[in-house]
Amino acid sequence: MHRGGHRNGPREPAGDPPRPALHDVNARHRPSGVALLLTGGVREALWAQPLIRALPGVTVFARSEAMRTLQGIPEVGRAFSFGSSAVDVWRTYRRLRAGPMSMSVVAAPSGARAALLAYFAGVPRRIGPAGPHDRWYSHGVKTARGIHPVDANREIALVAAGMTTPPPQASQPPTIQSGVPATRRMQSLLAEAGVGSLRETLVLIPGSGNWTPRAASAIWPEERFAVLANQASANAVILAGGLGDDARVRETRAGIGKPTTVIRLSELTVEEFAIVAGGSQAVVGHDGDALHVAAASGASVVALLRPHDVTPVGRSCASLTAEDLAGLPAQRVVSVLGERLKVDSDG
Repeated sequence: MHRGGHRNGPREPAGDPPRPALHDVNARHRPSGVALLLTGGVREALWAQPLIRALPGVTVFARSEAMRTLQGIPEVGRAFSFGSSAVDVWRTYRRLRAGPMSMSVVAAPSGARAALLAYFAGVPRRIGPAGPHDRWYSHGVKTARGIHPVDANREIALVAAGMTTPPPQASQPPTIQSGVPATRRMQSLLAEAGVGSLRETLVLIPGSGNWTPRAASAIWPEERFAVLANQASANAVILAGGLGDDARVRETRAGIGKPTTVIRLSELTVEEFAIVAGGSQAVVGHDGDALHVAAASGASVVALLRPHDVTPVGRSCASLTAEDLAGLPAQRVVSVLGERLKVDSDG
C-alpha cells in the first residue's frame, strides 16, 4: 500500500534510492510516534513480538529477512528495513529524525547500534534493556539475570506502554502467520520435490539454520542426525540448511536411508518455512532462526542446546542441553523425540 503520493510515505527522506524499503505489513493502525529497533535477525524479531503487540501503530525497524515475522500483527503501523551497512544506518538515522518520533524502544537482546541511533537522532524518550548501553537510554529497564528474551521484552513493553500488566495480546507466545499465497507456493514446491504427507515427515536442521549471518557455534554431529532420522518413526525427512550449512546438510544426507528432501532457507521466506515446519511430524535442530520459527509455527520441536543458548517458545517444545553437544548420544535424542510425539498425540 502506498501512502500519499510517495511510495514510502509522506515523510520519506529525500534522495532515497529506488528500492523497496517500507513494508506496510498490515495497515490496521495509523503509524504512531513510537519506533522499535531490532538489531538482530529472524529469531530476535520473534522474541520482540510482545513489545510490538503492546505498542499499537509502532514503526518497526528490522532486517529485511525478519520482515515476514511481522505478517498478521495488526499493531504494526509500518516497517522499514534496517541493515548493518553504513548506507542503511544513515537512512535509518534520517528516518528517525524525520519521524518525528517521540519514543524509541530497543528490544532485548539490545545492540549498541540501535541505542546510538536513537540517541543521536534526538528521540526524546529512549527505552531499552538495562546494561552496557544505559548511557544512551533515558530509561533502562532492569530484568532478571538469565531471563528469556521474550519475557524481558514483556517487561520492557510494560514500561514503554505505561502499563502495570501486559495486554492479552502481549502475553501470547511468538507466532508466525502464513498467508494463502505462501501456502500454495509451498504446496507446489513440495509436490514437485516428491514430498508426500508432511505429517509423516521429520524436519532436521543439522547446521545453524539461519537466514541472518551469525558466528559459527558448536553443533550436534552430522552422523547422529542421520541416526536420528533412520530410527525415528517418520517415513521421510526434510533437511533444512541455512547460511553456511551446505556441507553439514550433505554429510547428514549421506547417512540417511529414507526419502530425503533438502531445502535451503535462502530460497524460502520465513512464513514459507513455517508452513513446512508447522505441517511436519516434528522439527529437531539448534538454537537458530529456523528452530525458533518452527516453534512459533506450532510445530513439535526438540531443541539441542548449549547452556547459554535460548530455548524456543511455542506450543510443544522440548530441550536437551549439554556443555558439549558432541557428547550427546543419538539414542537420547531419539527417546526425547518419541516422548514429545506421544505427548502431542495424547493431547
